[in-house]
Amino acid sequence: MKLFTYNQQEVINKIWIAVLAAICCMLAYLMHTNAAEEQSNIYAGMARTLGGIPMNLIVLTPIYVITFSLELFLLKNKHAPIAAIICSVIIAGLLWFQYNHNDYRNYKNEQLLNTGVTWIAWVSLMLLRTYLLDKKSKTELITAIIVGSLLTLLPWRNTIIFMLSDLYQTKYLLWVNYVYNFAVYPVIYYLIVYVADNISSGDFIKVLKSKITVLDKRNYLFFTVGYYALILAGSVTMSYVCGARGLYFKYYLNNPFLILGALLAIGILVVVPYLLKNIVVARALTINRPEKILLILHFIPIVNIIIISIFFFSEDVNSRQEDNANLYIDQPMSNIRYVIVSLGGLVLFCTYIIAYSRGVYYNGAVSIAYLSFRMLMLIVVLRVKWPLYILCGLSILSTFIVSYHSIGGLIIMQAILSFHFMMEIFHPALYNEDAAIYHRDTAVIGEDLLAGID
Repeated sequence: MKLFTYNQQEVINKIWIAVLAAICCMLAYLMHTNAAEEQSNIYAGMARTLGGIPMNLIVLTPIYVITFSLELFLLKNKHAPIAAIICSVIIAGLLWFQYNHNDYRNYKNEQLLNTGVTWIAWVSLMLLRTYLLDKKSKTELITAIIVGSLLTLLPWRNTIIFMLSDLYQTKYLLWVNYVYNFAVYPVIYYLIVYVADNISSGDFIKVLKSKITVLDKRNYLFFTVGYYALILAGSVTMSYVCGARGLYFKYYLNNPFLILGALLAIGILVVVPYLLKNIVVARALTINRPEKILLILHFIPIVNIIIISIFFFSEDVNSRQEDNANLYIDQPMSNIRYVIVSLGGLVLFCTYIIAYSRGVYYNGAVSIAYLSFRMLMLIVVLRVKWPLYILCGLSILSTFIVSYHSIGGLIIMQAILSFHFMMEIFHPALYNEDAAIYHRDTAVIGEDLLAGID
């Protein structure tokens, strides 16, 4: 089963053009603001002008226009130049409007107005795309409106570096976060657009849910980068909504667009980590590298860049879903399960020693009780699944109680991702269509063996 149509695959293969254009635009902007010396100017610089033209209009318009127009030019749509001009006008108008409506003294009304205008702009562009690609059915028009709404409410994207910078209250390397935000935008844009285009197909949903899909390196990188960026964004959003000591919660309650954005973030955190895990497992099976340690390394910040690169450059080995299914089932249970439980015991032991040596009996007792319960759940996980849900819930709840700002997003992200890879390590299984494919293949092998005996 193929994930994307031929035309969609052509765009995905050339998406690096839009990514490179975004990086070049942001680096040029950063050099102009001398961001290497004045980190605080990175964000403030967008509110300035160059030759009387707002800086956000100069820098961001090419990024959005190239991202939107790339598909039309690659598919050699005869209206592509006109579409690029229309897109330029809409995006420039939107950015000009945002530049002139950023009065923080009337923050609530300005934000409502900005979000409403942004929604009109993106829905208009999605309807334009639908028309130019000759998609004029009622379902396709509704899909275009939904995609425009998702792009409007999309949570802001942050890097691990930004989260750590926020934790230590430093602006060092803030420019990396700014470049990343717009470099991943083309990937997220086409991920949302193409998933929306194909989601009405039952086969497409089955492939997304499958662990044994034969996954080539380009689609693997496309999904991994897009999914990971969405998870980061959703985690940071939720850390601000429910964490930060309630600092921003009232703003979300008073703004319907922020409420919808928070609901979108929740949806992302429920669905996307599961899909990311499936993509990683599918690629691991395709290249015949099903070791569980590689699955864990995919979800460790910074380290995952190395593992993703290894998976991307590895040659495909299996070419059939049946081969992937057999490889998955034939893998013995990983001993890394016991390593994880042992590490939990080590953390508990160290906490006990520290609490006892400092004489912090009350706080130490609470910590020890909490970690002892988690240790008990880890041991029980060796037999059943349900403690994983408790462990994940405890991690997220404790983050909302004690964390502050975006570092809470990192903890939420790791808690949710750890839930999925621990489920894969402690209780691996094939479900639904994957299991059916495996059983059909083993039945055919059995029939062949019987025929050979006869």
